[in-house]
Amino acid sequence: MSDVPEIAGDPLETAERLTTALNIMSKRLDSVRTYGRRSRILIFVTIVSLVLDVALTGIVTVLAYRSTNLADSIRHASISQCDANNAARLQDIAIWNRLLRVSPEGATAAQRQEVAELERLVAVKDTPRDCTTAYGSEQAN
Repeated sequence: MSDVPEIAGDPLETAERLTTALNIMSKRLDSVRTYGRRSRILIFVTIVSLVLDVALTGIVTVLAYRSTNLADSIRHASISQCDANNAARLQDIAIWNRLLRVSPEGATAAQRQEVAELERLVAVKDTPRDCTTAYGSEQAN
């Protein structure tokens, strides 16, 4: 007994069937290669997408933290400026009070009324502002 199986039928017909089978296997192998290539590309794109996502999340987190610090700095600067403006308003009130008190003895009623209106205007214009209400308290955030 020989180890080589016997080929039944016409050898050309068998060769043709083998050729057809090899062509079909070749096409299937090509489709498997294409599938593998496509899968590797999708895996690569997914990994790149995840890396970009993590990087962008980190960047956004840093920017959010910096903007919070910037907002706090701006609020503190605004409160300081408001306090300085309040000091200037108090000085303006003192100056206007000195000027308006120097009215002559013989001032008419109309002149006294005009001085009273100026005093009201100065009181409204130069009233100190509540800085912590306008810009938030120092302990906020």
